[in-house]
Amino acid sequence: MEEPSMVVDAIVRACTDSHLEMPVDPKAHASNLSHHLFPNLTERLLANIADSEVKKAWEAPATTGNLHKPMQEGATVDGGIRERMKQEDSEASPAGS
Repeated sequence: MEEPSMVVDAIVRACTDSHLEMPVDPKAHASNLSHHLFPNLTERLLANIADSEVKKAWEAPATTGNLHKPMQEGATVDGGIRERMKQEDSEASPAGS
């Protein structure tokens, strides 16, 4: 969920200095450290977070994808993820606040 440029920079670094794991931001470094110290607890916590996030999402319409031709919608660099996250959070909070 980080800025696309940060992820692109990490991909370029990985091409020249490959590692099995390459955390991109402080959250990823903390998650990596937590997983090394408390692997089972971290797996359970991250699974709960992922499950919670999936339950907040709305159903996406069926598409043919972009394998053979570009899709017209959602074809931006970030795909509008930050706006979707804000909307999901406001819909999930009490009284929509």
